[in-house]
Order: sequence, then structure tokens, then C-alpha cells
Amino acid sequence: MLSQGLHRQNLTFTFLKNNRKYVLFFIFLLSLALLGCAGENPDIFSLKGQWEYRTGFNPDYFEPEGSTGWKPIEMPQSVSNFDDLSGYTGIITLRKSIPPEINKYFENNLNVGLRTGSLSPAGEIYFNHFLLGKMGSVEPYQPGNDIESVFLCLGRYYIRDSNNYIYIKLLINDDFEYVGLKGPDITIGLYDAVYNGYYTAILLSFIIMTIYFIVGSNFIFIGIRRPKELYNLYFGAFLILLSVFFSVNSEVKGILFGTNSFLISKIDQVSLMILTPLFILFLTWFYKKKHTRPALIFTAFFGVLALIDFFGPQSVMSFNFYLWSFGIAAGFIYLMVLTILQITKKNPDAVIMLISLVIVIIGTFIDNFVSIGIISYVTIGKFLYVFVVLGLALVQSNRYVVAFDKIEEMNVTLEEEVERRTQDLKKAMAQLEQKNKQLEDVAVKDSLTGLFNHKMIFELLNNVYSSAKRFNKPVTVIMIDIDHFKQVNDVFGHQTGDMVILRISEILKSKLRLYDNKFKITVLGPEDRGFDPAFPNANLAGRYGGDEFVLILPHCGKKDAKTIAERLHESINMIWVEQTPDLKITASLGVCTLENPDDNVEIRQLMVLVDDALYKSKEEGRNRISYAEYGAEEHKS
Repeated sequence: MLSQGLHRQNLTFTFLKNNRKYVLFFIFLLSLALLGCAGENPDIFSLKGQWEYRTGFNPDYFEPEGSTGWKPIEMPQSVSNFDDLSGYTGIITLRKSIPPEINKYFENNLNVGLRTGSLSPAGEIYFNHFLLGKMGSVEPYQPGNDIESVFLCLGRYYIRDSNNYIYIKLLINDDFEYVGLKGPDITIGLYDAVYNGYYTAILLSFIIMTIYFIVGSNFIFIGIRRPKELYNLYFGAFLILLSVFFSVNSEVKGILFGTNSFLISKIDQVSLMILTPLFILFLTWFYKKKHTRPALIFTAFFGVLALIDFFGPQSVMSFNFYLWSFGIAAGFIYLMVLTILQITKKNPDAVIMLISLVIVIIGTFIDNFVSIGIISYVTIGKFLYVFVVLGLALVQSNRYVVAFDKIEEMNVTLEEEVERRTQDLKKAMAQLEQKNKQLEDVAVKDSLTGLFNHKMIFELLNNVYSSAKRFNKPVTVIMIDIDHFKQVNDVFGHQTGDMVILRISEILKSKLRLYDNKFKITVLGPEDRGFDPAFPNANLAGRYGGDEFVLILPHCGKKDAKTIAERLHESINMIWVEQTPDLKITASLGVCTLENPDDNVEIRQLMVLVDDALYKSKEEGRNRISYAEYGAEEHKS
């Protein structure tokens, strides 16, 4: 167990170390906020501290003889904290002498301003015996709950060489438990400085609340568009309600709601009751992607309190506030435990949210203590919630960066995969092309020699003949038969017979290249340079049968045909097989030339003539060449 605890501590430390830039950034902003709140203006003086009070109100209190009977009291706070005022209802009078530094402003005929801070529930403010203004109405009673303002103290109100007092006539009413000067900004000083400070605070409050409202609306829009990320919807509603809550708990409430204390208190309490469960739902869904049972229990608890506050009498609001305080304490403990557990699970977002939670808790306690007068300080809650917004923005940014990194990584991987697949496809296509070529060769060529097969010879002869007719050129066909080839197989074996077939096919391929060149250079005249036959080479050789070969010679007349036939005959006679040096190879050739192709001649007739010529060579003793010409008497050599 100890090792597990140490391991979790190490994980937490590592996580904080890895996210130290966020921690330092939060501390920096918090320091700026506190320094800004604590900053002082040399022309403004605080009236916080010891005041004096006495029950009732009498104009004689303004007179010198009315200086006795006053009791000390610390402000700002609730006057109900004092034992002799506990249970008291009615009027009390508060007073405090102005700081001696203010005298110089009056003596120099400069305007002096008084900022009352939050006064509850109603009161009248005097400088010496001059009425400066009212917050609500004491008689008849009209509450102006927690409304503050700036009043002008004219020079004629000032009494030279005497004590000058600020008087506050305050009503203690059963409907309000917290009565007194609750706001921290009880100041007096140069009027322009006090006035500017007051309206700067109002402007800053407006800006902060507007930011909450706009950012909250944006998160609600995201939550609607991305319902799977429901925490965006919760957080958006939380920020909008936070904007409403601070509108009734800051300097702007007097501008927005006047002195309608009932409306202000209802909005204050109800928004507060709804804010808390929204934040709990937001954070639990943010971590768990579901509604946890404690989150639903908290939501139901605060929902009931909100209904009671909204529809119930004013008297139950104070009791509900105690229940809310208990609930929010339990809720924040639950969220803190949940966040710490997420940190132990190496959730980087939890570190940022933990810092935000701590800051918000500090600000909430400070504001509550200020509002009930336990401490005298400025309210900073409305500013500290910026850290929650900033924290979530950092978390969202981090999530988007991680998502984009994953997408980029996936894109790189996808590109590599596409490239690999493309290369594989190219290889497959090359292999397929090779296979197709092999299949094509199998379909049109002889497997042993690589020459065109019997079927392809007739197809090529048709193409050659059609081209010859178009260009009016001669065509020659030579048929070759190996003499006594059966005896070669029987005596020397089929392997030797295959070797002889291969040697003759090599002679057909090599010897006829000379004719190819001549065909391209000599046979084709200048007028025929653009001739593009439908066959790849000028000569087309094929294996007609087992030991028979056919040559198709386009644009070849009798003279060239005779030369080619003689060379072939001579080359075949010179075949020598190393394994069988005694073997003598001879061949019989039949040659037919068609000098003037026309539509009256059929390919079949041409093949009959060349076959007849070959038969004549074999009949007359083999190892010779016989010639035939379409329409002319054949001759031999």
C-alpha cells in the first residue's frame, strides 16, 4: 500500500512537472489579479475600520452635544454580529470622521466624493447634517439591497477647524439577516478619482460578464453541434448563469435592476443554486463521459433548493443559503477528489482543472466572507472565474492540438500507406502486364521458338495483304520444311530435334534483319516514307507446323525474295549441333510472290501457291528452292 501511495505521488509530481508552464501561467495571472485589486490610489482613502453607532436617529446627533453615547463598531460587516444589536429591529445611526487628509481638498475648494459600498437593506447618507442621498428608503421602508453609489460632498458642507463626520441612517429589518455596510469599497477622496474608480469597476464588471456570456454562448453552440461532448453544453450554461449571478452581485446591479431588492435576491439565490450543479455535471462529464450518481444527486438537491427559493417566501432564503453552503462544500470536495483521481490516471487536463478549482474556491470563500462582513477586502470572484474559462480553453486547445497531431500522424501514415500501395499497385500492374504479354505470346506465338503460331500467321498475312493493296506494293511468302525431320527425332532424339527447330528460328530472326533495313531504306521510296504497316516489323516469321516455317515479306518483289530465300537455304545447310556433329540439316523452300495485289486475289490462293512450290521442292529431291508467281508459270533452281 505504501509503495502504491508513493507511486501515485510520483505520478502527480511528474504530471505537475510536465505541466509546470500552465501552473506558472496561472500563478502569474492570479498575482496580477490580486495586485490589481490591492492597488491603491493616493487620492482615495478607505473608510473601513472603526466606526461608531447608536440606536435610533435624532437630528441632535449632528450637534456637538450629541457626541456622547456612541459605541465602537467595525465596518464593513453585519451589525447583527454585535450582541447588543442581536434581535433589534429599527433604526441605528453609524458615523465615522473623515480622514484628516481630506481637509486639504475642502480647503483648496476641490470636490470630494464618497463611495458607500454595498449597503443593506436601506439607508440615508449624510455629510455632517447635510443629506447626500438615499439607498432605498428608510421611511417608508423600501429596500435598496446592496446598491452602492458615489455621492458629491460640497465644500459648503465642510466645517473648518472641527471634526467632520459621515453619518449613515440604517434600518434593521427582520427580513434581512445581514444588515450593515457589507461592501468593501467604502472610500472617500478626490471626487474625480472616486467617481472614475467606481465607473471603472462598473465597466470592468460589464466586460467580465459580457465575456462570460459570449464564451458561454459559444460553448452552448459547440455542445449543440457536438452532442457527444455534453460537457460543452453544461459549461456554456454555467458561464451564462455566472454572468447573470455576477450582474446582481457587482456594481452594475443598480444600473440593471434599480432598487428592486426582491428581484435581485431571487435572481441571486436561484442562479446560485443552479450554477453549482451545472459545474458538477460539467466536470464529471468532462472526466467520465457520463452522468455519475453523485452528480445526479447534487443536481436534484440544488434543483429542489432553487425551486424553493424561486417560489417560496423570503424567510426561507436564509435557511436555503445554509443548505446551499453545505451542498457546495460537499460538491467541491467531490470534484477535488475526482480531479485528483484523474491526475493519478495521468490525465493532463486534470492538472489544469485542479488549479482552476483551487482558485475558484479561494475566490468564492473570499467573496462570501466579504459579503457577510467577516473580512474587509474586495470581491474577486467575478475575476477569478476567468481562470476556469482560461483553464478550459487551455484544455480544449491541448485536446485540439493532440487531435491535430493524431490527424497529421494519420495523414503521414496514410500517405506512406498510399505510396506503398501505389508501389505495390505499380508492381502488380507490371506483373499483370507481363502476364498479359505472356498470355498474348502464348496466344499468338509458338512456345518453343517465340515465332508467330499457325493461327496468327493468317491474321498477319491479311494485315500485310491489305496494306500492300493500299500502297500497291508486292508481297512475298516463303514456306520452309526441314528435310527428313522425323528421322532426326527418331535417330538423334527429340531434344536434338528441338535444338534444330531453335537454330532455324534464330536464323529466321537474325538473317531477316538485313531485309528489315533494306525495306526501310531502299524498298520504300520517297513517296512511301510515311508508310506505317499494321505489323511491328517488316518481316514476319512464324512456325506453321511441327517442322514447317513461314515468312511473310511485305513490299518484297521477286528479286529480293530470291536473295532472301538463297541466304536462308544456305544458312540452314550450315547448321551444326555440337552434341551430334554427324547430323546434316537441309531444308526445302517454296516461294511465292504477288507483284500486283488486287481485290481479285484471295489470301487462300496465295498460300496454296506457296504450298505447291514447297511440294515441288520436296518432290524433286528436297534441299532446294522452288518459286511461284501468281498468274505466271512457276520455275525452280
